[in-house]
Amino acid sequence: APPFTLTVTGAGFVSQSTVQLNGQALSTTFVATNQLTATVPTAAIASAGSGNVSVVNPGPVNSNAVPLLINPAITFITQALPNAIVSTPY
Repeated sequence: APPFTLTVTGAGFVSQSTVQLNGQALSTTFVATNQLTATVPTAAIASAGSGNVSVVNPGPVNSNAVPLLINPAITFITQALPNAIVSTPY
């Protein structure tokens, strides 16, 4: 599967917030205090399985990890989270 852009919607994001997949920082773009986008590289989604998406903020408030199902044959991923939605149409 090719790399894709993951949109993270929530609250309290700042320009230094970073989206992580399985603890690895992704290239993250701050859109607004309620939205971030991140590039998920091909290597991170090459094999079927699951991963954990989280947001790291400077200071004491980080998000909980949320499971992300990975199926290279399916390229539409959506997860509903408390206080956030992680999704990407592809």
